[in-house]
Amino acid sequence: MINDDKIGGTIMANELKITGIVLSTIPIGDYDKRLIILTKEKGRITVFARGSRKPNSKLLSCTQVFSFGEFILYPTKKAYNLKQGNLKNSFFEIRGDIEQLSYGMYLNELIGYISTEEEKSYDMVILLYKALLVLSKKVIPNKLIKNIFELRLLSMVGLMPEVVNCIKNEGEVCGQIKFFSVSDGGVVCKEHGLLLKDKLKISESTRYTMQYILSSDINKLFSFNVSREVMNELSQIMKGFINYHMSIKFKSLEFIEGLDNI
Repeated sequence: MINDDKIGGTIMANELKITGIVLSTIPIGDYDKRLIILTKEKGRITVFARGSRKPNSKLLSCTQVFSFGEFILYPTKKAYNLKQGNLKNSFFEIRGDIEQLSYGMYLNELIGYISTEEEKSYDMVILLYKALLVLSKKVIPNKLIKNIFELRLLSMVGLMPEVVNCIKNEGEVCGQIKFFSVSDGGVVCKEHGLLLKDKLKISESTRYTMQYILSSDINKLFSFNVSREVMNELSQIMKGFINYHMSIKFKSLEFIEGLDNI
């Protein structure tokens, strides 16, 4: 559970306590790290952890990728320095499995790209935490976790597709929904889809699954499974939708696709 337990010690007036998840780490010098942390209070921030690579450092455990907890920072002009951390969950199960690790890194990479600096990101932190939690427990397929995460995350930043009514509807009654248009950002009926070049097949089950992902409580997002047909359709739709809206190539995603081809 995410909570607001206090970190021990006194927080000085020029210090800041935040709750977040470490998205990535880069070694600096002999003993330091530069962290990218997604925080509830400040969005995506850069944090320098001095001496955190020393074997006896008190910061060692809380400065690993996926580490979730509370951090005491003191700000500088360009970034933040880490003073203290209180680790809540290390998600060590993910780091010990190459497939789980690759999916976890993709979740971190995607949310790091989409999130903004110095802007509250409470819902994003919750979404990532829940996704990593279910990924570590291996209760539903990794590909489904990925698809759920992608769709809900995109909706948080204003890229919510239309999954109820035909996107081409201009007041007339449309026929049965048969396609998803990547460029138009929504479902399309059979008649309007005939002339579309970027249409993807979508079944009623897949459409209802997308509706559930977009509308359900975040605590219930990762509590279901789907058929192989729905999984394949959902994967194709999310791949096309993300490629249309984002020009970046995610390294971790390329690795995942490589695993699927083995």
